[in-house]
Amino acid sequence: MTVAGGHRRGNATNQLNEPRSLFVDENQTMFIADSRNHRIVRWKLNDTNGEVVLGGLGQGNRLDQLSWPSDMLIDKETNSLIICDRGNRRVLRWSLSGNATTVKILLRKIFCFGIALDDQRYLYISDSAKHEVLRYKIGKQKVNVVAGGNGEGSATNQLNWPTYLFVDREQSVYVSDFRNHRVMKWKKDAKQGIIAAGGQGKGIAMTQLSNPRELFVDRLGTIFVAADGSHRVMRWPEEATQGTVIVGTSRRGRKANQLACPWAFSFDQHGNIYVLDHNNYRVQRFSLSDGSSSFTTKENWIYPGNDMGKATIQTTYAKCRAECFKDERCKAFSWNQETRSCSLKSTIGNGGEYDPNAQSGYREEDDSELVMKENWVYPGNDLGEATNQSTYAACRIQCFKEEQCKAFSWNNKTYICSLKSSIGIGGQPDPNFQSGFREEDDSEFVMKENWMYPGNDLGKATTQTTYEKCRAECSEDEQCKAFSWNRKTRSCSLKSTIGSGGEYDPNAQSGYREEDDSEFVMKENWMYPGNDLGKATIQTTYEKCRAECSEDEQCKAFSWNRKTRSCSLKSTIGSGGEYDPNAQSGYREEDDSELVMKGNWIYPGNDLGEATNQSTYAACRIQCFKEEQCKAFSWNRKTDSCSLKSSIDSAGEYDPNADSGHRGGKRE
Repeated sequence: MTVAGGHRRGNATNQLNEPRSLFVDENQTMFIADSRNHRIVRWKLNDTNGEVVLGGLGQGNRLDQLSWPSDMLIDKETNSLIICDRGNRRVLRWSLSGNATTVKILLRKIFCFGIALDDQRYLYISDSAKHEVLRYKIGKQKVNVVAGGNGEGSATNQLNWPTYLFVDREQSVYVSDFRNHRVMKWKKDAKQGIIAAGGQGKGIAMTQLSNPRELFVDRLGTIFVAADGSHRVMRWPEEATQGTVIVGTSRRGRKANQLACPWAFSFDQHGNIYVLDHNNYRVQRFSLSDGSSSFTTKENWIYPGNDMGKATIQTTYAKCRAECFKDERCKAFSWNQETRSCSLKSTIGNGGEYDPNAQSGYREEDDSELVMKENWVYPGNDLGEATNQSTYAACRIQCFKEEQCKAFSWNNKTYICSLKSSIGIGGQPDPNFQSGFREEDDSEFVMKENWMYPGNDLGKATTQTTYEKCRAECSEDEQCKAFSWNRKTRSCSLKSTIGSGGEYDPNAQSGYREEDDSEFVMKENWMYPGNDLGKATIQTTYEKCRAECSEDEQCKAFSWNRKTRSCSLKSTIGSGGEYDPNAQSGYREEDDSELVMKGNWIYPGNDLGEATNQSTYAACRIQCFKEEQCKAFSWNRKTDSCSLKSSIDSAGEYDPNADSGHRGGKRE
C-alpha cells in the first residue's frame, strides 16, 4: 500500500519529487529525503500529508536550505538527523527538536552520496566522484579511506560510483558499487573487498544486480538491496551465489506490487518494509513477516496436484501462507477451511478450479507478468523452435525466463510450447491451446491526447490498429523515447526524442517516457562551448549523451553534435551557450535556478569587498554562489573583473562588455 506520496511528482505536502533516502523510526514515522524538492519531510503513519522539517526553501547553501539531499540517518544518541547534503558537498547534523539554528556542518568539500554510523560513532561517507568510502570520527579532523580509493574500476580494490553503505558490528563496510552492479564487503583494515552480491553484470537474473542502491545487512549476514535498474528489492544470504526477489516484479510499473527504480527502503518493528519508489514518487509498504506482500489470495479456489510433500494441518489461512512463504520453492498453496489441510504447491499448474471450501494463494510474481488466455493461440512470430513442455505452467516459465518473449502458446494435446516475440495481430480462438502474454504497463509513458511529435523518427512508420499497440512497439525499443499514433491512418511513428515538445493535432495521440524530460531541459540547435569534463565520447543519439551526463553528478550540462555524434559533458553551462544548427544540448534544471543570468548588463555599486579576477562568467557565478551575502554579481568580459553585490537596489544598466546574475527565479 502507498503510505506517502503517490500523487505524481510535485512540491505540495502530499507529493514527493525524486526522493532518494528513507528512514522509519520506532513510531513508524517516515523521514524522507525529498531530493528534487531540496527538503527533508517527516511523514507520520496514516497521514495524507507530510511535514517539511528542513529545507523546502529552494535550492541553496544557507543552513536552512539543502541541495539534492541523497541520504540521511537518525543518530539516537544526539536525537538528530545526519544528512548528506550532496549538492552543497557537505554533511549536516540537524536536531530533531530544533530549528535552523541547531544545524551544524560536520564535513565540507565532500561529494557524499551515502552515509552510515557504527556502534563506536564513526561516520562513514561514500564519495562517489572519488570512488571511495571515508571514515570520520565525529568531532575530530582526521578522515581515512576504508574502501576503494584506487580510482574508478572493477578490480576488487576499486569501486565505480559507490552509493549507499552499511556497517556491521565488526566494522565491515558493505558498499553498493553502482556502476559495477555489485555489493562489495570490505572488512576492517582490508586492502581490497569481497564481492558479496551481484558482480555478474547488469540484468534481471537472480545472480545479477542492476544499479544497486540502498542496502541493509542482518545479523546472519543476509544482504537486502534495492536494485534500481531491475525495479525490485532482493535478499542475498551470506555467501550465496544468487538472491531472491522480496518486493517488485523486475518490470517497471505503478501497480501496488510494482516499483519504478527503487532507491531506498527501511524496516519497522512489525515485519514491514517501506520502499522508496523513486520514479513513482511514493513510498510503498509491504509486510514480510507472513508473506502477505508476496501472495495473491483466491477465495473458493483450489490448485489440484503439484504438491510439495504431504499436506500439513494449519489452523488459519495466514499460517498456511506463512508455511509457503518460508519455502522459496513454494509458488502457491491451498487451504481447506473444513479440514484445515494446507497443501504447498510447486506451481499453480493449469490455473486451478472452483472449490467452496478452499482458499488458495499464489506468489504474485508467478503469473502477474503473463496473462492467461484460455482456448487461444498466437500464430507466427516464433522465437526459435518450439519445445515440449508437460504443462502450461512449464511453458509459461520458459517465456518468463526469456526477456525477448512477449507471449507464448501451449498445445494441450501435443504439449508443444511456442515462444513469441509479439502477439502479432492479437491471436485467434483455438480449443486446443492455452496462451499467455506479458501485460504491458503504461506507467512508463505519459499520454498526450490530440498531440503529435513531428520529426526525430526511428525508421519508417508502421501501421498499428490501436494506440496501445503503438505504445507497446515503443516500449520494446530502448531507443524509443516517444511515439505518435494517428487515429485515421493508424500510422505509428517511434521517436528518438520529443524534440521541441510537439504540437496540437486533433487526429493524433502521443506518449513519451516519463523520465525523458524529468532531469534536463533540452535546447535545440544550441551548444555549450568549453567547461568540458574530460574528452568527448561518441554517442549515437542525444538520449545516450543525456544518459551519460545523468550518471555523472558533476555533469551539469552536455552538448551533442548530430553530424559527428560527439558528446561533450560540461561542468557548467558557462556563459549560457550559443546557436549551432548541428547541436542539441541539455542542462540540469537546477543548474541555473539559483542565479539568473542577464547578458550585456551590469549592476553598479553595492560591492561586497574588492573585485577579483575570474576567467569566466561561470567562475564569477560560483564565487557569488558560495557567499551567502551575495545577492548578485557582475563580470566584465574584457578585464575578467568579478564584482559581488550585496543587493541590486537599482535595475542595473546596459553594458556590452558585462554579464550579470542575480539570485531568484529562472533565467531571463
